[in-house]
Amino acid sequence: MTHPIKCHVRAEGGVTRIDVFDDIGGGWLGEGLTAKSFGTEMASIKGPLDIHINSGGGSVSDGIAIANAIRAHNGPKRTIVDGMAASIASVIMQAGDERIIEPGAMVMIHDAWSEQPVGNEESGRRIVESLRKHSENIAGLYAERAGGTAEDWRAVMREETWFTAEEAVEAGLADRVGTGAAALPQRFDLAAFHAVPGRIVNAMRSLPTIRRGEGGTPVLEAPAAAAGHCPSCGGSLAARNAGGDRPIGDGWVMGADGKPRFDPDGDGDDDATPEGDTDHDYFDESGKQIKPIPPMPKTGKDGKPKKAKKAKAEGRIRNADVDNSAWDASKAWHNGATADDPAAFYAGICAGKKSGDPATQAGWALPYKYHPDDPPNAAGVRAALSRLPQTQGLINKTEATKTLESAMKKVNPDYSPDDLMEPGLLSAALLQALKGGTK
Repeated sequence: MTHPIKCHVRAEGGVTRIDVFDDIGGGWLGEGLTAKSFGTEMASIKGPLDIHINSGGGSVSDGIAIANAIRAHNGPKRTIVDGMAASIASVIMQAGDERIIEPGAMVMIHDAWSEQPVGNEESGRRIVESLRKHSENIAGLYAERAGGTAEDWRAVMREETWFTAEEAVEAGLADRVGTGAAALPQRFDLAAFHAVPGRIVNAMRSLPTIRRGEGGTPVLEAPAAAAGHCPSCGGSLAARNAGGDRPIGDGWVMGADGKPRFDPDGDGDDDATPEGDTDHDYFDESGKQIKPIPPMPKTGKDGKPKKAKKAKAEGRIRNADVDNSAWDASKAWHNGATADDPAAFYAGICAGKKSGDPATQAGWALPYKYHPDDPPNAAGVRAALSRLPQTQGLINKTEATKTLESAMKKVNPDYSPDDLMEPGLLSAALLQALKGGTK
């Protein structure tokens, strides 16, 4: 029987199956599955229960209530991750007596978060305190099922950590890998997450998408690889031979869409990223870099490379000394992991140091550029500054602050550490004022 709610409920051989294939609560693209509708449906279900999850997350309060409704069910219940249990959906996953994750599926956990606060200092203080309590509560739920302490899980949550099926089992977030096949939610938007590792991106691009067919029955749509994408990594082939490119130099071109690409062979792809290098000239099928990529030359209005001008006498630096491209932290981390000398590379792109192995990501924090020889990335600097107050385990916080504030002066010569109006830094300044809040 199909019920008119945001999940699908039906009987399968004596077991009631519930498909949670939507955002939780309000949702990012409209109303998703609310705790009220889920609770109403659960009240009429008896006996064994299978909850299939494929969701990018959503409202913390709705997700907690849905998980509690599952725990309260009087009968055996299994949670099965068909494609993704991200954010609060990973908490719903923990409510099953048995937690199964299908091969190729993924789990993501992170701290509770909100849009930038609006209002006065007191309203901001309340938002920060609420986020801290939500995150601590969620960490306790992970610890209860997966082992370890809530403090351990908070450290993992702060880094927005992704797990493959096998990694989720190893971490204790799942009991076993299933025997089915993974698929992505229909409305999943990768841009909603800020630190997706390259290995996860590559895996996602090869997964099919699941949608609702006639009568609510799940229907799998072919993965991108079947529609003109790389069969190994799923990278799009559509941009090849696009034409209209303007050479910049050193293999870099400015596309007709106004975006730069590294395309030394002129085939229309972007060899500077694992997902863009569809013919694997510079990155292999697993996303590992196999050839060095030269930094993009600075150009003038005529499109020709130009030499960087020296800073003005008063210390201001022109925008030519700033990378204004879109920021992708996962790309920066990937560049470090695949460098010939990862420790030196990380030291050149990160402001923060940790006590972990300097040849791995665990030894660093707060990346703000893509390559040690690159200028600071404007969006990367803002992102690093906004995360600085809540980044745990830094062993050089004073030095990291100076590095990022110096880089910010390059991005905006009029910037002041006390400037609350600098775009993207309001929440960072608020957290600084509240001394130790969480994101």
